[in-house]
Amino acid sequence: MTAALAIAAAAALAALGAVGRRQASGSQAGGASIPWDPDVPLWHGTRHDVEKLRLNLTNKTLWLTDERDVAWLYGNRGQAQYWMWEVHLKPKAKVLDLKDLSNPLIRELKESISGVRASTWGPITDEMWSSFADFGIVEGYAWVPGFFKLRGVDGIWVDDQIASRKHRSVALFRLSAIQDASKTRIVKNLQS
Repeated sequence: MTAALAIAAAAALAALGAVGRRQASGSQAGGASIPWDPDVPLWHGTRHDVEKLRLNLTNKTLWLTDERDVAWLYGNRGQAQYWMWEVHLKPKAKVLDLKDLSNPLIRELKESISGVRASTWGPITDEMWSSFADFGIVEGYAWVPGFFKLRGVDGIWVDDQIASRKHRSVALFRLSAIQDASKTRIVKNLQS
């Protein structure tokens, strides 16, 4: 086994373990929020050196992922240096899965978006929602973060993609859901 293959296999197993710990840490039945294990980190990669994490000014969201190498892709965009934030959410942070139509808030959001789009595409069926419910909901509808914040939701899990790499991200709407965060500066060797 090559070193690169061994590293990729270890990363895949670690990601599976993180997902398993996250799901095992709380019930998803009945559309409940997912309680967070503070030992399971989320990651944020950025090219900006900031003293503290902040919400994106455009969509009032901080994007996080449970895959460190995916966060690396977001931070490492041809820069000589970038920063990686390791983030731990509070155990009782209210983070919902955008695809979970058994949750009344997710269903209400679906119906609201379906009403907006009905004049163009017609109503969004439950089957359509499973492919439609991704990061574009947050980035394409500026009112979505406020919709969730007014209802006491700290963030939502969404399907996401960077450089043809599909992954899951948390769109975090409230920084108060963060228990702790630390950053590391990464400097690339431009000689190689």
